[in-house]
Amino acid sequence: MPQTMRVLVLVFLMTDCTKIPYNGFTS
Repeated sequence: MPQTMRVLVLVFLMTDCTKIPYNGFTS
């Protein structure tokens, strides 16, 4: 089930953005 992987990536991305102040990534 690739759905779980997709959700994980989404959560990881969100957490990464909030944890690491990467302006280029968010932009």
